[in-house]
Amino acid sequence: MVQAASHRTQATVTDHSAPARPLAHHHQPATQQLPAQPKSTLPAETTAAVHALWQRSSSGLDHQQLKSLLDRNADLFAVRDEDCTQTELVQHTINTDTAQPIRLRPHRMSPAKRLVAEEKVKEMAAADVIEPSDSQWAVLVQKSREWRFCVDYRCLNSATTKDSYPLPRIDEALDHINDLVHASDFQQALTNLTDVLAAIRQAGLRLNPKKCQLLRREKAFLGHIVSERGVATDPSKVAAVRDWPVPGNVGELRSFLGLASYYRRFVRDFATLASPLHRLSDKCRPFVWQDKDSERVVAHYSRALGKAERNYCVTRRELLAVVRALHHFRPYL
Repeated sequence: MVQAASHRTQATVTDHSAPARPLAHHHQPATQQLPAQPKSTLPAETTAAVHALWQRSSSGLDHQQLKSLLDRNADLFAVRDEDCTQTELVQHTINTDTAQPIRLRPHRMSPAKRLVAEEKVKEMAAADVIEPSDSQWAVLVQKSREWRFCVDYRCLNSATTKDSYPLPRIDEALDHINDLVHASDFQQALTNLTDVLAAIRQAGLRLNPKKCQLLRREKAFLGHIVSERGVATDPSKVAAVRDWPVPGNVGELRSFLGLASYYRRFVRDFATLASPLHRLSDKCRPFVWQDKDSERVVAHYSRALGKAERNYCVTRRELLAVVRALHHFRPYL
């Protein structure tokens, strides 16, 4: 399985009457294949990041074949903004319809923060991430603790025409996960990875090596663990359900039910087991958590019926269960 996080595409803010204006223009067409960058010219941090990606991806596999492939395509990975490129294959347009352009004044900053902001602007301009603009729209850029820019789009979002894209159902997404790039053996996976890297090169994209996961035998996907064995629960999510504190009100109880229901497909008779909690969450009845609500089964006992016992009626079978259970758990009584 291959999962990769790629760096940016173009974005455009337009009104209903003006054509889209890309943020950047000076790039090679995406149909041209970018020449491989000599390894000696790659930044040291990029080389180290690609090496780390190889180490965590080659466990139990042919180390040298994967290393050779990553070395040949090391220029497709970028750690710094100045190493990134842009693609001409996708152009994003924000439809503001008839809204008037919004122009916001920049926030006040301390002299120290202003120096950092100016330095970051110069770095991004040199890396062709941003360029001077004469647009009628001006959106504020806020700073974070990591000294990187975070654009404040709240005012722009209020003027943007909303698009409705219903989220897919999780069970349907899991059913179609086989549409991802996968293989039944290492050699085929290596061939697929070669094709993926070639497509990324042709599109003019770059990958963040810290966010890439290559040739995985299992992968966390939407709170599930997907592998050749099928779909299983994520241990971290199971731990969250197991360690959930006793609810103190209806809101906390409903939060727990929502979390537990996420894995209901893995719990037999989940609706029956959860029905007492659903009744307790009813607004028409007071929320009272009693000791009996915290009771749980600590042990089970069962055995097959003998030849004569299989002829018992229902009543005699129930009495037999009581007698045998008392006999089995007698040390605890």
